[in-house]
Amino acid sequence: MTMLGTHRAEVWPVSKEDAGGLPILEKVILASDHADGRSFVHLLPDQALYVLHRLAQIIAAYIPQQRGSGDAASGVSANPSRGQRGREPDVCGASVWPITIEREGQPPTLAAVVVESDQPAGPGPLYLSPDRAQYIYERLSQITLAFLPESVWGGEDAPWQQ
Repeated sequence: MTMLGTHRAEVWPVSKEDAGGLPILEKVILASDHADGRSFVHLLPDQALYVLHRLAQIIAAYIPQQRGSGDAASGVSANPSRGQRGREPDVCGASVWPITIEREGQPPTLAAVVVESDQPAGPGPLYLSPDRAQYIYERLSQITLAFLPESVWGGEDAPWQQ
């Protein structure tokens, strides 16, 4: 059984080496524990970048105000109205949206973030608490940087794109 960190969530890259020995990201697996067990979402590299992007938007829109460190970033939208369960995945085949709690006279509070994918091995949904969403964002950032050969995105032919 795979162990999860203290956040009860984890991100693992799955990679292979190309002919030149450079690692190539094949997919990323997100996992999180919940009351009924453990959920997994498998993401292709472009989906992982999309999830990273959406988590950055959601964190900027909701997390600062929940920690009492000020207002959310002005002009940032996390599209809270897109939280309908079972909606179609975005163009890349992944969906990420916030679930918020709204109280009269107060800004919306982030209750969870939902991640889904069109990958049959692990479509989700994966429900993340705000702390877990922050942790997944940080791990995805690390993985993204690790698989950018010489700071160039492009996968197999990245060395030749310079």
